[in-house]
Amino acid sequence: WPEGFTESDTKDYYQTKYTTAEASTYYDPDYKLQISNIELDFVESAVKKRGSLLDVGAGAGHFVDLARSRGWNARGVDLSFASEFVDQGTIDDVSGKFDAITMWDVIEHVEDPESTILEASEKLTKTGVLVIETGNYISTDRILNESTWWAFHPDHRWFHSPTVIENLLRKSGFNSIEFAKHNLRPNAETPTDYIGPSLFEFFIKALKRPHRIADYVRQFADLKILVQRHSNLLNIGIFAITARK
Repeated sequence: WPEGFTESDTKDYYQTKYTTAEASTYYDPDYKLQISNIELDFVESAVKKRGSLLDVGAGAGHFVDLARSRGWNARGVDLSFASEFVDQGTIDDVSGKFDAITMWDVIEHVEDPESTILEASEKLTKTGVLVIETGNYISTDRILNESTWWAFHPDHRWFHSPTVIENLLRKSGFNSIEFAKHNLRPNAETPTDYIGPSLFEFFIKALKRPHRIADYVRQFADLKILVQRHSNLLNIGIFAITARK
C-alpha cells in the first residue's frame, strides 16, 4: 500500500487525465473505445443474455456507452465523473440488481477490496457475473521492470495477483471463476506458458551492465520462485476474471 491520494486528489487526477489525454494513451477516447470493445467481448462470452450492467469506476463512460449501443441496459458509477448514464459516487451509492457488474482497473484503487467485492455480490442477480481486471503483481513484466512497472503510481493502493483476487472472490461467495487467456488490450497475443528465466540471457545482461549484477541476480531468483509457485498467468501483465455466485 503506497501513499495514496486523498479522495479529492483522485477526483482531480482523473478529471485532468481524461480531459488532457494524448493520442493512443489509456485515456484517449479512441483507444478507450478499442479497449472497451475487447472488454465487452469478454463480458459477453460469460453472459449470453444482454441484460442490466453496472460499470464501477466508469470514468468518462466509454464502456457504458458502448454497452448501451450493443443492447445492454448499462449504467456506470465513478468517483470523478457524472453524465447521463454515469453517476458520481461509488458502488455503495448504487441501488438495484444487475446481471453483470464490471470493474475495469478499479480494484487496485479502492480502500477495502474485500468489502467492494462483497457489495458487488449483493448487487448481482442470482445468475449475475462479476468481472474484475487489474495489473498482475506476479507477472514477469512487474519483476523485470521493477520500480518502473506501469502499475506503480500514487492512486493505486493495492497490487494484486490472480490468486489473491480468486481467494477474495471465493471468500465472498463466488464459486465459478475463470480467467481471460490474454491481456484485454488491442493486439494482445495469447501468451505462452512461462517456463522460467534463462540463465544465459541474464548472463548476457550482466556482461552488458555489470553495475546491475545485483539487480539481475535478484530478478532471476524472483522469477525462479514464481515459476515454482505459479504455473500460469505469469506472462499476462493485466489479468481479467469472471466470477459467479
